[in-house]
Amino acid sequence: PSVEGWMGANDWISTGSMVQRVNFASEIMGDLERPGIRKIVDQVKEVSGTDDSPETLVDACLKQLGWLDVSNETRSELVEFASRNDSDIDHQISSLLQLVVSTREYQLI
Repeated sequence: PSVEGWMGANDWISTGSMVQRVNFASEIMGDLERPGIRKIVDQVKEVSGTDDSPETLVDACLKQLGWLDVSNETRSELVEFASRNDSDIDHQISSLLQLVVSTREYQLI
């Protein structure tokens, strides 16, 4: 930073910077080759156990991302997305994580 300090206000909360943050977080969560993402996906599978219901997957993803508290509307949308049957559970979890990090609630923490 300059002698004026770190950028803030509109530089941080502008539409462009918000889109960049969402895209960055989503891109990272979608990369199953990253060891950290692989670990999160494996932990979601471990937490959900044999119950791969959409609600359980959403709750496990929210737990892995820091017990994120989302609105009922957001949770309903996440559950609806998770209910789409994907034969590849790792891809399904990764896609769900991408959506979670794109939510308003995640971006405001």
